[in-house]
Amino acid sequence: MESIDQSDSHFRPTPADTPATSVAPPGAPQAQYPVGPAATGPPSDIDPRMTWKTGLLGLAFAIGFVLGLGIFIAIGVLAGANEKSHGFVFVASLLQDVALLAGAFFAIRTVIPNPSWETFGLRRFKKSALLWTLLAFVAFFVFASIYGLIVNPKDQDIDEDLGGPLTAVFAIGIAPFVEELFFRGFLYRALRNGWGVAWAAIGSGLIFGAIHFQPEFLVPLAGLGIASALLYEKTKSLWPCIILHGTWNTIVVFLTLVLDVQ
Repeated sequence: MESIDQSDSHFRPTPADTPATSVAPPGAPQAQYPVGPAATGPPSDIDPRMTWKTGLLGLAFAIGFVLGLGIFIAIGVLAGANEKSHGFVFVASLLQDVALLAGAFFAIRTVIPNPSWETFGLRRFKKSALLWTLLAFVAFFVFASIYGLIVNPKDQDIDEDLGGPLTAVFAIGIAPFVEELFFRGFLYRALRNGWGVAWAAIGSGLIFGAIHFQPEFLVPLAGLGIASALLYEKTKSLWPCIILHGTWNTIVVFLTLVLDVQ
């Protein structure tokens, strides 16, 4: 039997078969991502260490912190605090958002020792992202309007607390940043590593709607969460999601103020 000539070009390894090598100098730490012919491009927008399990762990941490916070709020109410005052609602809402951030931070630290803002998706975006933000807002507005007509919005009361100056500032200037950081920058992006885009968007959107504790607005808020997740997928930046969320909250606050005046 004839021996096979291994020098023949047919048996030579192709560039795709060549193991990836690191360009780091001798003695230096190896690169986190492969480089060379086997590399397929820049690193993913999501750190592979941040899996769906990390997302659920962060959600569990956040729920635990919120429940613990609820105990202190209940003690304050029993002590005579007016839970309907704008100041009380502002402080309680602010502490709830701090609990969300704490949950995400502690979960991230279990897999990424030194997380950065970019770990949560806060990165620069192209000008075209503003157009996608506008399209996402229009799509969500149409969805929310149709849903409102179907369920008879006359039976739904807009939260009067949004009319207070402090809670208006919170809804416009604080909540969009913190909630997008947790629900899209952390939870959605973690769930996407395993669940895929569609299920991660739906799951994180439903959780986002449920945590507002207003059943009548669960579907619209879930729709906003899903729209924000898909917007992130298109722009690869959390800032457009924050703009979308902040714009919607601004409209809600404005309408609330107008209704109060009338």
